[in-house]
Amino acid sequence: MGWRSFFSPQRRRLVLLSLAHAGVLTLLTLWWMSVGTWEFGDEVVIERITQSRYLLFGSEDPLVTETKQKLLLINCSYDKMLVPYKDDFGEGTRPITDRKKLTALLAIINRAPVKPDYTLWDIFLDYPSPYDSALISELRTLNRVILSTYLTDSGTVYQPYAGLTYALAQYATMSDTFLKYRLLHNNEASYVPARLAMNQQGYTWRKWAGFVFGNGWWLNSFIVDLPIRRVHMDNNEITVWNVGEALENFTPEEIQETVAGRLVVFGDFYENDVHETFLGQQPGPLILVNTYLGLVKGSARITVLLFSCIFLLYLAATLYVFHLREYREKILTQKIYRVRIARFLFKYLTYIVIFAIYTVLVYLITQQHVQLLLFALYFNVFDFLMSKYGDEVKAWLRLAPSPPAEEAPAQPD
Repeated sequence: MGWRSFFSPQRRRLVLLSLAHAGVLTLLTLWWMSVGTWEFGDEVVIERITQSRYLLFGSEDPLVTETKQKLLLINCSYDKMLVPYKDDFGEGTRPITDRKKLTALLAIINRAPVKPDYTLWDIFLDYPSPYDSALISELRTLNRVILSTYLTDSGTVYQPYAGLTYALAQYATMSDTFLKYRLLHNNEASYVPARLAMNQQGYTWRKWAGFVFGNGWWLNSFIVDLPIRRVHMDNNEITVWNVGEALENFTPEEIQETVAGRLVVFGDFYENDVHETFLGQQPGPLILVNTYLGLVKGSARITVLLFSCIFLLYLAATLYVFHLREYREKILTQKIYRVRIARFLFKYLTYIVIFAIYTVLVYLITQQHVQLLLFALYFNVFDFLMSKYGDEVKAWLRLAPSPPAEEAPAQPD
C-alpha cells in the first residue's frame, strides 16, 4: 500500500468524521455529567472501587491534612430546646437546636481578637424561638459566615433573615446514596460549597448551558470524594465540640484562642443530619466540607487533560467501529468466534468492560470521576448497526473507495 493510497480521500474523510464524532460525544459526556444526578448500577460499583482507596491506603495529600487541622466542628446533636409548634393536624412542641447556647457561644467568638477564617452554619432556622433576635444579631456580627438553606415548594430560596449570606445545602441522588453535589442552582443561588469556594478562593462563577464558567470551565455537578470522614472525628484527628460542653468546660479565652483562623462548622454530626455514602454513613456537614475540598482541588474543573482522556477513548472506539471491526474475526480464532456465547460477550460486553476499566484509569490519572457507561451502550448500538448496515452507511458517507469501472467489451472487427 503506497502513501497515496494511505492518504486517500476516503481515509481522510474517515479520520475527519471520527474526530468530529469523538468531539461531539465528549461534549455530550461532559454535559451529561454536569446536568444530571443519574448514575447506572455499574457506575455505582466503579465509584465504590475508586473511593475504596481511602480505606485501603492510609496516605492523604497535604491539603486534606491541612484542612483537618483547620477544622473546628461544633456539634449540635445533643443540645436541644422545645419550641411551640402547630400545623394542620394539631399543636404542641418540637425540639430544635438550643439557640440560647448557640447565642452564648457566638457572643464569645465575636469578642475574639482573631476571628475564625470562615464559618459554615449548617442549621436550618425554620422554626422560631425566643432567642432568635439575639442569635441573628451575633451571626450578623460574625460576618464571614454562610448559612445553609433550602428551596421552598415554590422554588425560591428560603431566607428568613435579611443581612445574612444563604446557600443551598441539598443534593439529589438516584440510588439513596450520596454521590454528586452541584455548584450553582442558578446565577442568583449557589450551593454551600460553591459559595464558600467563591468567597475563599475568589472564584466568579456563572451558569450557562448546563456548565459553569468563570476561572475556567467547570461541571455544575460532580462526583465527590470523601477524604475527611466520621472516623477522623472518632479518632480525634479533628477538633469536635458539643455546644453545651464547650460552654461548660472551656473559658472564653480558651474558646477564642481555639477558633482563631479556623474553619468553624456548626451542624448536627451524629443524629439527624447523617447520610449514606459509599464509605458508610457520614455527617451532612462533612459532605459540605469534602465538596468544598473537591472544588479547591479542581475535581469539577474540565481540564485539557480530562477532555483529552475522554476524547481519545471515543476516537479509538469510533475508528474501531468504522474500520477496524472488519478485522474482528481475524483477531479472534475462528473456533472462539463461532461459539455463540463467546461472540455475544465479545460484541456486547466488551465496550462496557473497557469503558469501566478506562473510568478507573482516568480517575488514577486525573483524580476526577467520569461517567462513561451510557456511551458504552451507545457504542454497542453503533456497532450493531454497522454490522447490519455498514456497507450502506459507508457508501452514503463516501468512506469506501468506489468500485473500479468495468471495461467495455471489445467490438469485433
